[in-house]
Amino acid sequence: MNVPPDRPEAEDDAPLAASLARGLNREPLDAAALARIRAAAQAEFESRYRRPARTFTLRRISLAAAAVLVVIIGALALRPTPPGAVVGSILRIERGVIESRTTLRVGEIVAATGTTLVRLDRGGTFRVAPGTRFEVTDPDELLLRAGRTYFDFPPGAQGFIVRSAVGTVEHVGTQFEVALVADGMRVRVREGAVRVQSAGGTELADAGTELLVQQATATVARQPVPTYGPDWSWVESMVPEFDIENQPLVHFLDWVGRETGRRIDFGDERAREVALRTRLHGSVHGLEPLQALDRVLSTTTLRFEIQDGTIRVSSR
Repeated sequence: MNVPPDRPEAEDDAPLAASLARGLNREPLDAAALARIRAAAQAEFESRYRRPARTFTLRRISLAAAAVLVVIIGALALRPTPPGAVVGSILRIERGVIESRTTLRVGEIVAATGTTLVRLDRGGTFRVAPGTRFEVTDPDELLLRAGRTYFDFPPGAQGFIVRSAVGTVEHVGTQFEVALVADGMRVRVREGAVRVQSAGGTELADAGTELLVQQATATVARQPVPTYGPDWSWVESMVPEFDIENQPLVHFLDWVGRETGRRIDFGDERAREVALRTRLHGSVHGLEPLQALDRVLSTTTLRFEIQDGTIRVSSR
């Protein structure tokens, strides 16, 4: 129902309108109050919405970083270790194995169950007795851990060092044996000289000398030792091959003398002349030095006999 403006009910709305005007005409908030309101609202928002999202993000980042780390570690584990420098080659193994190797490299640890002959790339050879363990620590260095080894270096060969827990042995152009024994380290020199360093000091040993370095007392005992005989039989069983084809007989005799630790002596001048002018043919492959000597001289007018440290070659 419409009420005409001149009716008395219209006059009753005036107090309400005045009250509303007074409520809406309040003073605005100052800057400090607005700042408090914003801070409270932002805190409430962070607590309700932002924190879970941030946690999720951090977890996702952590998982991604972990995945990258796993990939890196996996790549390092799968990457093959760069092989060390080649030190020598296995020439022959008798009655055993040397872990199926054909070469020796720096960083390798080797265990031999059979007598083994190794040719060094820097010149010379070394032989390994059964039960020997060693580590190739450098192109010109070997760490002996157990057993015994025999080294043969030609004149002018580069330096080589044999280390052990007891001491070190350095060759001075020589043939020598290094063995780890119950008392410590034993060094026997067949030709030339070696320098031995240990807690007991530095010793120089020449041909026909044995040094026993005792680990417990740090003392060094010295005594003479034959350069031939049963003590060297394991060495003579694994000699480098000598190709006799078209070689002078005298060169072959020198090889036999050096590999057996004996001196070659001619019993008469005619025997010397035959040795100088005779050229050999054939092969002594697989024979030990004295066996090879017997076979070769059987085809000539010469014979031989062994007198302690001497091989005497004479006419028949």
